[in-house]
Amino acid sequence: MTGITPELLIRLARTTLTEDVLGQEADAAKYPVLMIANALAIAERQMTMQAGVDEQLATQIQAWFAGQATGVGHDVGEALRLLADRIRAGAFDHDHDFAERLMALLQAELAIFNPKFSPQA
Repeated sequence: MTGITPELLIRLARTTLTEDVLGQEADAAKYPVLMIANALAIAERQMTMQAGVDEQLATQIQAWFAGQATGVGHDVGEALRLLADRIRAGAFDHDHDFAERLMALLQAELAIFNPKFSPQA
């Protein structure tokens, strides 16, 4: 094993892009270079954080549908559609604990795609 991981390659590419290339390029290239660097950063966070977020989501969905015959099995997409239907129907309107758990899941997902997001902002 070489010790070169996808995470390392992305980190090296992003660092080279922002520190070496961006410093050398004309102003017109800065936006695309920064966009590429941001995409690489998101990909790196997805590789290191997404599995944990997905596990939290699966555990929470199981808890929300515990004891209910939903028929969704392990299909997270279908479970999320069913959850959305239940939210629209008002099933959780007075469940403050549900809102807090859902917000925690959303914040964990946002930490991957927009780490500067702050729920207090």
